[in-house]
Amino acid sequence: MPIWFLLVVLVLTVRARLGCTTFRKKLISILWSGKPDEKAAALRSIGVPDEVAQKYKDLMASMTSEILWQRLRASGPVEEAGLFLPCLDVSDVAYLFLVDHTISGWKVQDDRSLDCHSKCGVSVELAANIIPGIDSILLHMDCDSHSPGYVEHHLHVFDPAHGKLREILNTEESVFSSGWGEESGRLRRSVLVPITSASDTTIEQTQITPSLDQQTDQPSSAGQDVRRSTWVWSSTKHRMMPTPFHQLNSRP
Repeated sequence: MPIWFLLVVLVLTVRARLGCTTFRKKLISILWSGKPDEKAAALRSIGVPDEVAQKYKDLMASMTSEILWQRLRASGPVEEAGLFLPCLDVSDVAYLFLVDHTISGWKVQDDRSLDCHSKCGVSVELAANIIPGIDSILLHMDCDSHSPGYVEHHLHVFDPAHGKLREILNTEESVFSSGWGEESGRLRRSVLVPITSASDTTIEQTQITPSLDQQTDQPSSAGQDVRRSTWVWSSTKHRMMPTPFHQLNSRP
């Protein structure tokens, strides 16, 4: 392969990365210190719906650190980035946008909304090489279901592929039931952590189920059940699949 061709590819790659970094700095600067209408206009300019842009135009500077704009290694020839807008309150939703670099600039191609109920704790992180050469997006604490005395949160993992957010994992992250009628209370939570090795990245799930006091629905001194499973990428099923849970301890 000619050296000039490799140099052209290198220059274009560096230029694309610098362009992504420059746009991120400009966007965060506007959301940090811009006027409300400037914040809304900046979000609308990349294709964020007006009703969402209007919600975030009064975003406080203290919340700017929770916004993510990150270039992604993705399937397909187009430069892609992820934009995460956090929860504003417990009755709200958070947003994930997949943004492509098009001929007319950065534009939203796909999106997901996440329910902030109960904990207002929806958060995002990136993990490399769950799928080789791809940056996957992990979204924690999406409220999957809630009703009086019951709330359940999930983890979602998305693979950015050809302008789409493809879900490759959806699993329970926490569940709480106060125990209505004859049903006993339940409290179960999982710690889900990406584990990177030389060959790939897996997600380790440690599930913790404490004993609850039947009167207060709070963890009691009776101990807790701890189990562990590992989620691994399956190239045949095109999803992450779990290994069987194995016991890490037993209740006293």
